[in-house]
Amino acid sequence: MAAAVLLVAGCGSGGAAGGSSGGANAEPIVIGSLAAYTGGTVDLNGVKKTLEAWGKSVNDAGGINGHPVKFVIKDTAGTPSNSLRAVQQLVEEDKAVAIVGQWDANFTTWASYVEKAGIPVIGGNPITTPLNNPTFFPVGGNVPGLQYGVAKEAAARNGKVAFIYCAEVPACKESVKSLEAVAPVAGAQLVASAPAAKSATDYTSVCETIKNSGASVYEMGVSGALAIRIAAACQRIGLTAQPVFIAGVSVESHATQPALQSLIEVDTNAPWFDKSLPGMKAFHEAVDKYAPLQGDENFPGAVGAWASAQLFQKAASLVQGPVTPDSIKKALYSLKDETLGGISPPLNYTEGKPSFFSCFFAYGVSNGTWTATEGLTPKCLPADVATQLQKSMAG
Repeated sequence: MAAAVLLVAGCGSGGAAGGSSGGANAEPIVIGSLAAYTGGTVDLNGVKKTLEAWGKSVNDAGGINGHPVKFVIKDTAGTPSNSLRAVQQLVEEDKAVAIVGQWDANFTTWASYVEKAGIPVIGGNPITTPLNNPTFFPVGGNVPGLQYGVAKEAAARNGKVAFIYCAEVPACKESVKSLEAVAPVAGAQLVASAPAAKSATDYTSVCETIKNSGASVYEMGVSGALAIRIAAACQRIGLTAQPVFIAGVSVESHATQPALQSLIEVDTNAPWFDKSLPGMKAFHEAVDKYAPLQGDENFPGAVGAWASAQLFQKAASLVQGPVTPDSIKKALYSLKDETLGGISPPLNYTEGKPSFFSCFFAYGVSNGTWTATEGLTPKCLPADVATQLQKSMAG
């Protein structure tokens, strides 16, 4: 199998208030994660390092209620068959009680498997989180909610929005359908879309498609590195439309790119560069100590990974008795307006129902620096608009 396995484990000995009790010889709590750390379209090293840092920080602090955490992280190499096999191994061989912080573009190969097995999938990339599966527990806004934020930017201009999406991943193309359905709810219209391949050497035709459509805003659903090349090509042909990114496209170096000086990011969690929110302060302290992020490893995906692991920890710490998939899910259902220290919008989960969160954080580039241009409070859609959004996605 072309999947590397990385173990993050420790010998925690301390205890925590409430929950199941552990000790020096307590059984470890096994959790798993998976992503295309090699062979994918996005550099996810920041995600892996963050998950590692979380595991080390938890175990150094005594584990969860005295139980050490064993984190099994698998590299799928971007192959669908590897993805399914990796999840089956995590569940059947490693006995993982949850999948945490996954970033797997081939999630459709195993989503029904974990639902049938009753394994909770906590957090991860919103693009790799299905809208109709109650086994998935997102840590922030779903893709339709994020795209509502993109379309709203267009509605404030001429109402026309366009989309440049990654050519290699089916989930990217599915996001086009999502934006097309969401845009009218926000008072906008999707007027053009174009695929962009990482292997291409010239993106002029892609940019011309957007320019000729008359769009005032365009979303880019590609990797952070590819976004730089596309934005530069679009600037060369005089495209003046506002670039808006969602779901972890932005990276640290975007702030210094001449073609991205007006960039807006609409995302699931709080800005990765913030250190004032309690949850973000804990994130930075842990990664700085255990696995310092370098350059473009600083991106929203790292924060999403941290939030995913923190949500698991929050749930596991509430468990009375053995930590199992069922006990983790029951703990998740008991949470009320959980924000993980300000990292996420208020999180609430209902047993048997898919989770749909219509909140997002918005920030951007100003004068060559990433800035919380719209504050650190999530923007949440009114209930009637959120309901309309859900209906638009249903058909």
